[in-house]
Amino acid sequence: MRGFILGFIFLNMVSIGQAQNTARSGNINFQKQPISEVLNYCEGQFNIRFFYKESWVDDLHFTGKLENVSLEESLETIFKNTPLNYFIQGDRVYLTNNIKIIENPEIASSQKGQNSVESSEKGMVFEREYLSNRSNQIEIENRTIEIGIRKNMVSGGKSLLAGYIKNAETEEPVAGAFIFSEGGKLSTTSDENGFYSLTLPNGKIQLFYQYLGMKTTSRNLIMYTNGRLDVMMNEDILSLQEVTISSDRDANIKGSQMGISKINVSESKNMPVVLGERDIIKIATTLPGIQTIGEGASGLNIRGGKSDQNLMLLNGATVYNTSHFFGFFSIFNSDIIEDLQIYKGSIPVKYDSRLSAVLDVTSKKASTTKFEARGGISPITSRLTFDVPVIKDKAGLLIGVRSTYSNWVLKRVENANFKENKVSFYDASIRYDHQLKKENFITASAYFSNDKFRLPSDTLFSFSDYSYHNANGSLSWKGRISNQLNGLATASFSNYGYQLNYTQSKTNAFKQTFDLKEGNLLTMVNYYPKEEHDISIGINNKIYFIEPGIKVPVGTESIV
Repeated sequence: MRGFILGFIFLNMVSIGQAQNTARSGNINFQKQPISEVLNYCEGQFNIRFFYKESWVDDLHFTGKLENVSLEESLETIFKNTPLNYFIQGDRVYLTNNIKIIENPEIASSQKGQNSVESSEKGMVFEREYLSNRSNQIEIENRTIEIGIRKNMVSGGKSLLAGYIKNAETEEPVAGAFIFSEGGKLSTTSDENGFYSLTLPNGKIQLFYQYLGMKTTSRNLIMYTNGRLDVMMNEDILSLQEVTISSDRDANIKGSQMGISKINVSESKNMPVVLGERDIIKIATTLPGIQTIGEGASGLNIRGGKSDQNLMLLNGATVYNTSHFFGFFSIFNSDIIEDLQIYKGSIPVKYDSRLSAVLDVTSKKASTTKFEARGGISPITSRLTFDVPVIKDKAGLLIGVRSTYSNWVLKRVENANFKENKVSFYDASIRYDHQLKKENFITASAYFSNDKFRLPSDTLFSFSDYSYHNANGSLSWKGRISNQLNGLATASFSNYGYQLNYTQSKTNAFKQTFDLKEGNLLTMVNYYPKEEHDISIGINNKIYFIEPGIKVPVGTESIV
């Protein structure tokens, strides 16, 4: 009987010990001991095994006393104020260094008045899986991205999401992209720099990014607090089969700018060309309200205004004469032009000093990845363009030159009158782009053109030599100051002048010149207090130097 009782007590003690081991509780008392020794002790105390790199714990020590605490409580105390994190799976404990392991992350419901929680449906994941990865668009769309700081989240509150939308191939900003939530209740559009901001309810939400010519993409978000999310969009190739006219409620986006038209240089590929030269200005004349003055003359009449009432800009610098060859050619080389924006009404205040319209021409951004050369040849002109990377993925140089060999053609005409004529022009442009840091850019550009004519006596010039030139340059900085502020600073210089030489009669020989110079300094800040508002504040300074005309004799026999 006594043996039976002793055996029964022994079995109870064994079962109690097993229960304690299952509950994983024990006593720990150390004084500045290496954590590696503490972990070895825990392995025997709790009947577990740790997996980690020894280099992670070489310089770590622990001091403390724990009595009758669970394994989880022990590990929380041991690893407090260290870069180590842990994950318990059965009798194994996995340690990580500066990487959290999240098991079924739960967030507060975004519905007001509810205390329930909802799972992100990700299971056990590493924290790195929430980060954006451009290499796989499908993987990004299926991934859940955390925005803000989880511990600062306010249940039922709202947070501001801001960022930039860019072309994944060229990394150029996508202006006018449509961003909307599932169901279309929340929406906004990106500005000319690709920047967008949208106030969203805290919690889980899905956003869609849409733009004509780009593949629509989506992001699954968990909004905790204010944060930033940049999105790369891929180009979409559409096969044309039929024309469908339909109504789309989501496309009805309100905007504050009226009377503006945008022409992309790629559209010029579908337009007929004159003497082999594509001309973006000629494309503008196909728009309503825009007419040419006439053949053999330069300038545009826009909505009844005179040609000198139009402001023409190239990368922010003024251009005073926009034509070559009596208006048959534009001064803009189509190989270096990105797009043209035309303001026919409601001209923004930053474009001052003109009454009729504004034509804002932007050249292409220089490539920073690979060297490219392209060119073309036509019956009387030829052109070359070079893309030269300076610093890979940071800086690049774009160079474009164009010239005519019409004088060579005229000399081969048998008619003597034509042989005396001279008509030629050339132009050159250069642009340098440099990325200082993320979302901060410096752009420098310069342009020069020259035209020369010699015409017979039945014209205004009477075999006079006539020439004119355009020259301008600009230096600009554009960057992101904060989630709600963008800055722009531009300094530009423009020069236009002409020269008329008459030497057919020695007694009446003269030279007449005209010159106009303009300096401009523009600083501007765009403020986005909410997605519905865009406030622009800036200062524009201009200075002019005008030489209205100087006429001087040529030669000692001239009586002028």
